[in-house]
Formats: sequence, C-alpha cells, structure tokens
Amino acid sequence: MDIHAAIIDQRMSTVANEIRDQARAELNIVGDEIKLKSLAFVFLAVN
Repeated sequence: MDIHAAIIDQRMSTVANEIRDQARAELNIVGDEIKLKSLAFVFLAVN
C-alpha cells in the first residue's frame, strides 16, 4: 500500500468511528464494518 492509500485508509477509519452511532441510529448499520467503512468513504468523498 502506498503512502497516499495508507493516509486515506487511516482517515476512513477515523471517520467510521466518528459516525458509528449516527449510522446505527439512522441507517441501522450494526456490527457490519464493511458497510461502515463504505459509508465513511462516501462521507469523505462528499465532504
């Protein structure tokens, strides 16, 4: 993994942890880390 991908992956993990409760409440994403990481990617892309 190159440095750019590692930085993006680290940021996605941070965002996933930040939006975990909101994703659980609004989107019923519970215990599915793949969906949560995908949501974090979309969140970063939109912002």
